[in-house]
Amino acid sequence: MNIFDEISELLRVVKVGPNPKDGTGYQGHLRTLDGKNLYFSGQDIITFETISEKIWKGNNDLFETVTLKAVKDQIIKLLQKQVFDGNHITQAETDQFIPTLISMPIQAWEVFRPLYGANLPPNANPLALGPFTIYHAEHHKANILAKYPHGNMIYDLELEHMDTMLIMNVMINARENNRANELSDNKFRQFDNIIRYMLGPTHQHDVAVNNFNSWAVTQSLIFSAEQAASSSSATGSIQSVQITDQFFQDSKNGNLWIWNKLNSGKLTDLEKRIFAAVNWIGKGAKEKEPANSFVQYIFALESLFTFQKKGVLVSPSIANQLSEFTAFILGNDLDSRKRYLKTVKDLYGKRSAVAHGGSQVILKDEVVEAYEIVKNLVVTLITQPDLQILKSVDELQQWVDNKKYS
Repeated sequence: MNIFDEISELLRVVKVGPNPKDGTGYQGHLRTLDGKNLYFSGQDIITFETISEKIWKGNNDLFETVTLKAVKDQIIKLLQKQVFDGNHITQAETDQFIPTLISMPIQAWEVFRPLYGANLPPNANPLALGPFTIYHAEHHKANILAKYPHGNMIYDLELEHMDTMLIMNVMINARENNRANELSDNKFRQFDNIIRYMLGPTHQHDVAVNNFNSWAVTQSLIFSAEQAASSSSATGSIQSVQITDQFFQDSKNGNLWIWNKLNSGKLTDLEKRIFAAVNWIGKGAKEKEPANSFVQYIFALESLFTFQKKGVLVSPSIANQLSEFTAFILGNDLDSRKRYLKTVKDLYGKRSAVAHGGSQVILKDEVVEAYEIVKNLVVTLITQPDLQILKSVDELQQWVDNKKYS
C-alpha cells in the first residue's frame, strides 16, 4: 500500500468551506484554521472512511495499538498542510505516516468493568481466571488502592446502583488508552462466552460483563370482545453464581485448560478451533430463541472440523465431515458410531433448512442434543490424552483414519 497515493486521492475529493447543511458532509474532526472546515460529501465520505481504515488495518502494529481516530487525525493534518498552508505533501512525509503514529510508547493498560450475575464469598481473595482478575469492590478495596494509584476512580462507578459489587480487569498493551479500551471489548466478550459455555443453556443464571441477562417481568393485558385477562412472566437471571466454585477451574471438565490456554500466548490450529467452538456455544447458550441457539451450536461444530483436505480436489460434504469426526471422537463402538453418524447428519440437515429460509421449527430436544454433542466434543478434545497432543485438524483427521482402519 502506497500511503502517498491514498492521500493524493483524498486531496482530489476534499472540499474547503462550511459543512453542507444537507447532511451529506463528513461529521468528524475536520475543523481547521480560522474556523474553516475540510469536508467530504456524498460518495467521498465513504472514500475517506475506506482509505482511513485501509491504512489502519494495513499495518498490524498500528491496528493493535492505535485507534482509527488517531489515523484519521493524522490524515487530516496532512490534508491541512497542503489545502491551507499551500505546502505540497511529499512521498517522504507520507513514508513517515505510520512511523510517526507508532513512535508513541506501548503501555500496559488495565481495563476495569463491572461484572454481573456472580458473587465472591466475603473471605475470598481476588480471583484470577486466565488473564482476568475479579475483585469485590468493598472487600478488596485495600488491594485495589495499594495496587493501582488511580484506584479511587473505581468507586466513582457507583456500583451499588448497578446491582453488583464485583469488578473485573484485563491487561491490554496499546499506545493509547482508548485503543486499550476498544481491544478490551473483545476480551470481555470472550470471557462472557466462556462463562456461558461453562454454565450451559440455563436462563436462571447468567454471568457477564456485557449484555447481562437481567431478571425482568413482562406483563400483558389480553382483551377480546367479550373477555379480558391478564398475564405476567419473568425471565432472566434469578440467582447469582459463586464464581469461586471449583467447577469453573476443574481440570476434569476442561475448564482449567481453557483459562490456562488464554494465558499461554500463541495457540495451535486445533486450539484456535476449540476456542471458536467455545465462543459459539457460549453465544448459543444465551439465546432465548431455540432456532438461534441451535444454529450457533452447529456453527460450533463446523468451526471444529470443517477443512479442505490437502492434495484432495473434492472433499467430502460438510455433513459427512462433521458426522465422521463426531462418531470416532465420541463413539466407543460400532453401534454408537452409527448413531452419531446419523444424528449429526440429521442435525446438520435441520441447520441447513433453518439457515436457508426453510423450517424454523426446532424442537427443544434437538437444541439439547446439538448442545450436548458439541460440548462433549470440546471437553473430549481438551481432556483426552491422545487428543490433547494433536496440533491441527489434519492431525485429527489422521487420528480418525487410524481409528477407522485399525
